Amino acid sequence: MLDEDKARIPLAKVRPLFLQSNFQDEVQLMDHLKLAAHVNEALREVSEGGRDPALVYIDTPVFPDAYMLVGRYRIAGNSMNVRIRLFKGEKEAGSFAVEDSMVKVDNIAKQIVDHAQRLLQDAR
Repeated sequence: MLDEDKARIPLAKVRPLFLQSNFQDEVQLMDHLKLAAHVNEALREVSEGGRDPALVYIDTPVFPDAYMLVGRYRIAGNSMNVRIRLFKGEKEAGSFAVEDSMVKVDNIAKQIVDHAQRLLQDAR
């Protein structure tokens, strides 16, 4: 009877843990658009989204074996190209790029988080 009860106990789902991101403009070598803050906010929104969030975001720069999004962006006219690397600890877990109009940096941030989630799903 105990084995049957154990089978009905819902186990916690393992979710990827994300840390503060780090982005900078390729020319200025600083994040004058505050893209990292926008990406962190997008991560926070996913983390707080409902009963079964896809990831957990913690607002800290260091935690063993957690994921971190880092990258550089280039602005050309009204367009922004962002090259992103996803790290798990110190090991690169993947890379991708996002290009869009820089009118709404928060939209670019959401695209970055969406790409990162798909990258992790594809790796499973």
